[in-house]
Amino acid sequence: DGQSLNFKITAVDGDGDDVELTLSTRIIDDEPVVSNPNGSAPGVSNAIVAEAGTADGTDAGTGNSATGSLKVDFGADGFGSVKFSGLFDVPNEQSGDLTPDGPAIDTGLTSNGVPVEVTLSADGLTLTGTAGGQTIFEAELDADSADYTVTLSGPIDHHEGAGNRDDGQSLNFKITAVDGDGDDVELTLSTRIIDDEPVVSNPNGSAPGVSNAVVAEAGTADGTDAGTGTSATGSLKVDFGADGFGSVKFSGLFDVPNEQSGDLTPGGPA
Repeated sequence: DGQSLNFKITAVDGDGDDVELTLSTRIIDDEPVVSNPNGSAPGVSNAIVAEAGTADGTDAGTGNSATGSLKVDFGADGFGSVKFSGLFDVPNEQSGDLTPDGPAIDTGLTSNGVPVEVTLSADGLTLTGTAGGQTIFEAELDADSADYTVTLSGPIDHHEGAGNRDDGQSLNFKITAVDGDGDDVELTLSTRIIDDEPVVSNPNGSAPGVSNAVVAEAGTADGTDAGTGTSATGSLKVDFGADGFGSVKFSGLFDVPNEQSGDLTPGGPA
């Protein structure tokens, strides 16, 4: 915390008599501190990534990577190192303490029903989340600065719950930042994964979300061209995005232009 330096001094009076004195200088060490001490979450850096930007997402290539700098001021001693400490928590799910190059730990999250596990690299600079051998996310620290990069490669299964967990799920990773002479401070990299949602696949068309099925009376049994044109097949105008297909059902609502509209119930009356 402090280093002393002692300097001897000779003090002489007006007729040449002297006495020895000492000037003791104590240099107090500077230490790294969080650079946002007055914020709502001191020492927390937020990385937001979107499932929509993953390969199968509804906006592939956009928003699935986040970069930034950790919330730390190394002070007079300058940068020393940054590493993931191994501690992590997934709100409403699991927490754990990873060891470098050690075994994977279950996060409590899933991707298409497969458990997501996380590992820490031997150098403490990379956290990798995988599901069934597929990389879902990766968080990397720069060995020479306080910069970080988080990349989302696959989806997670978001769940209904308090705090809009169906919209975004956080994962918090602890980091130890060390200055040039070995003093340290704990930081947090909070990664928030934004859920992808299905969208209509023809948003710029004249009738977004509308699939057209054309069938002809002429093809019915008594028609003028029996057996032709009574059936239409196709695919609905939908992009399910990163989370993939779930289900499709008639909602029950219908309308017949210039005639009737209504709301059917499953198994209900005509």
